[in-house]
Amino acid sequence: MVAIEHIMYRHGSNSGFSNVSRFAEGTGARNIHGMVDDALRYGKVTRGSGSAYTIEHSLGRAIGTNQGGGAATGIRIHVRDGARVLPQHEIHHPIL
Repeated sequence: MVAIEHIMYRHGSNSGFSNVSRFAEGTGARNIHGMVDDALRYGKVTRGSGSAYTIEHSLGRAIGTNQGGGAATGIRIHVRDGARVLPQHEIHHPIL
């Protein structure tokens, strides 16, 4: 399963998983690609272990719901091996 498949499967609006954030209904792969692109360009980068990084970016608008059902306004992306984008998760608070 590639990253976008995981994202849509686990975090799509009609996902059957519990305790996960979800993108708003109608959010497709192209929309998610754009959000990831914005985050990679403008987000806050935190170095993890080895070659892993986490990028967080507030999009300034509701893009779905967080785990508690509130509005999610940003995304968190995990990257490793230099450029491999791993699953992302919506976050519910703006990044300052």
